[in-house]
Amino acid sequence: EEAEQEKGFLIEKDSGDYKIKSSQDYVVPDKDDSNPCEKRSEIKRLEHMMYDRKMEFNKRVLLLQNKRKTIMEIIRKNNDRLGEIQFFLDEKDTFQSLWDELKV
Repeated sequence: EEAEQEKGFLIEKDSGDYKIKSSQDYVVPDKDDSNPCEKRSEIKRLEHMMYDRKMEFNKRVLLLQNKRKTIMEIIRKNNDRLGEIQFFLDEKDTFQSLWDELKV
């Protein structure tokens, strides 16, 4: 029985001194006390922070879109150049094979 009392004491000690907010003798601590004006200003501040973060996100998305367009254009130009080189090599091989036939 003594062990149960000790266990109950430890549980009570760990759980802290919680007051029920609906009780008549509950007093709001100064650090938690606020008024509507403070809450309105906090809401405005948070809305401003959200707006700033959204704008920063949108800027990053636009930068990435522009970077993607630039990279796609470079790839397109490189592919065109590779096509030209391939065409040149194919012509050269055809010309070389005709030249080899004439030599024989």
